[in-house]
Amino acid sequence: MQYVPRIPDCDPLVGAVEVMFFLDGYSPDHVRERIVPNGRMTLVLELDGRTRYVFDNETGELLQTCRHAWLSGVHERHITIGEARPVNRLMAVQFAPGASMPFTHRPASDFRNAVVNGDSVFGASILELRETIVSLEDPEERLDLLESWLVERFDAKLAV
Repeated sequence: MQYVPRIPDCDPLVGAVEVMFFLDGYSPDHVRERIVPNGRMTLVLELDGRTRYVFDNETGELLQTCRHAWLSGVHERHITIGEARPVNRLMAVQFAPGASMPFTHRPASDFRNAVVNGDSVFGASILELRETIVSLEDPEERLDLLESWLVERFDAKLAV
């Protein structure tokens, strides 16, 4: 497994993005995971072409499919996620509490207890970013590109 984290040290990401990371080869013994609430929003880009799923916590019923990119809002309860083949290649951005609006251009309350498709929040640019990232091999180059995209997205007028 390869895990390459980055804590941004450039403006305007300092204090707004807690961590970004590249993950490859994560292969748990189970196909479903419970993600506990942590008060943060997370942007996820899958890089392996596989669909991810969100399941009902009580019944296990499939609620939603996620492909390419999605944003997970702040949740009050855990969410159950999974996929058919549990070997993952992805990137993620974890926003600091209350710091996502300059990037999403919408209030965090719009994403409360929700997982939404990335293109419905970020438009086609998130899918274009993902395609470019997929074409790169070096995790640091991938993180550089993601960091640049976040800097370009940042709208200072929406910062708290």
